[in-house]
Amino acid sequence: MSKLLKKNTTLIEVNLYDNKIGPEGAKCLAEAVKINKNIPHFNIGYNNIGPQGALALAEALEDNTKLQELNLYGNNIKDSGLRALASMLEKNTTLREVNFSRNGISDSGVKSLMMALEINSSIRRFNISSKSSRN
Repeated sequence: MSKLLKKNTTLIEVNLYDNKIGPEGAKCLAEAVKINKNIPHFNIGYNNIGPQGALALAEALEDNTKLQELNLYGNNIKDSGLRALASMLEKNTTLREVNFSRNGISDSGVKSLMMALEINSSIRRFNISSKSSRN
């Protein structure tokens, strides 16, 4: 999949929801989106990428100028993964929607996200609920 994502610059949506990608798979996807920065909609919800996968994606997406929607629902990213994503949100100015719900995030993680959203004016919708539907 990561080879395809590196080469296919016409994709407008990637939906890998519930494919058991895990942290290593997320790292491969992160490498692919560093190269192919043309995908506006990216859904890797419910793949158990964990904090390490979230960190890899955050680093890959910092300077991405096409991504508008990111769904990381139910990936067990915890506070450390959310902090990395919050740092990315301070720099990324094209994301419009993010879904970080069902990720084992505490008040500390939410606080880091809120601080990032004070800086980022491009986000229009975000979800960090702990009890969302799996969509």
